[in-house]
Amino acid sequence: MSCKLIQRLLRQSRGKVESLPAFGWHHLQVCEDCAAYAEDIEFAHLLRKLPVLPPSPGFTDNALKEAWQAKESEAVGNRRSRRYKLLVLIAWMMFTTVVALYSLLSDF
Repeated sequence: MSCKLIQRLLRQSRGKVESLPAFGWHHLQVCEDCAAYAEDIEFAHLLRKLPVLPPSPGFTDNALKEAWQAKESEAVGNRRSRRYKLLVLIAWMMFTTVVALYSLLSDF
């Protein structure tokens, strides 16, 4: 039996295995891929049946507020990160200058 045929029948029956003809039942017992496909189709159909609840009052305002605060704190973190990198670079330049001067002066 063709897996494509069984999967088409499963899509048409929305994953309800009991609506398959006998050869479909037999195929699902021997083909693990089609059996898993049947479970996936049935699960997806059941999920679509669940009611969609509206968001709670103030959800949109709170979500936007939190997103804005996260973006602002990220920007502050980036500024601090750049400042830290600049200070490390300056410290490294000062260190290498002192080492170079010391090596030059130690020759005298």
